[in-house]
Amino acid sequence: MQNIKIFILGLGLFILGSCRKEDNSKIPELERVPVPKFTITQGSPAEIDANSISSFKGSFELGVYFPDDALPVSTDLIIAKDGDYKNLKILKEGITTIPSVVQFTGNELVSLFGPISGGSFFVFVAQMKSASGFIVKPFNSNGTITYPGDIKNFPGSMPTIRYSTFCAFKTDNFVGDFVVVTDDWVDYKPGDVVPVSKVSENVLSFKYNCGDDALPIILNVNPTTLRIGGDKQQYCSYSLPPLTKFFGDIVEGDKSFADGCTSTLNVRINHTDETGGSYGSGNIVLKKK
Repeated sequence: MQNIKIFILGLGLFILGSCRKEDNSKIPELERVPVPKFTITQGSPAEIDANSISSFKGSFELGVYFPDDALPVSTDLIIAKDGDYKNLKILKEGITTIPSVVQFTGNELVSLFGPISGGSFFVFVAQMKSASGFIVKPFNSNGTITYPGDIKNFPGSMPTIRYSTFCAFKTDNFVGDFVVVTDDWVDYKPGDVVPVSKVSENVLSFKYNCGDDALPIILNVNPTTLRIGGDKQQYCSYSLPPLTKFFGDIVEGDKSFADGCTSTLNVRINHTDETGGSYGSGNIVLKKK
């Protein structure tokens, strides 16, 4: 593998086929250029919590994949956000030492791109300049990286580095008045306000719309997956007649989750009563006011 040589001309690769002898003088000179290699610093986060963007600190090493390659005389670090390769931003420019450890902050990303929300992603690339003055552009016009696709298949290769954003679950962000978005059982109208309380860390509760005797429905939130679960619990008594206890069993799965970016609770509840009656499952969606 150490004998592999990558030749890049202009913005693309030229495959030189059979040429006539008299055309040889027209073949431009080829130049071998280094392939960048990114490595996230051990212990440094690989994702960005959009709710704590101001406290984010990232770190990675920028080196070259082939140790025997001629090192660039200067390197600029460039970032593309959300796949927009026509709006590139320079994070660092004029790096002259390779390998080099690069540190950056969430505030720097905000300064370059403006407010950042969950679900965004940033692709970091290196624009390297050789001793002859030749500059290897990191992207082609269609957004693909300049280097051949096989580069990514080399063991340990990472010619670009990507940071994605997410919104971590924070219990205190889900306490207070919530507005009903939808209620499959139509006990609440859209826009009704429902208080949500903190039971303990990662545990919330709210009461269903069934009068003063309503009991809290306990929501256990998995802070890693943001999925919501809970035991079968009595939440109300309705006079059918007679007065009958009603139970809610939270249906765990992709219909019951907390959205840390929008402070929204999606809860799917299976409703039954003490006589064995079953009323099916329905969702209630609550968004922080």
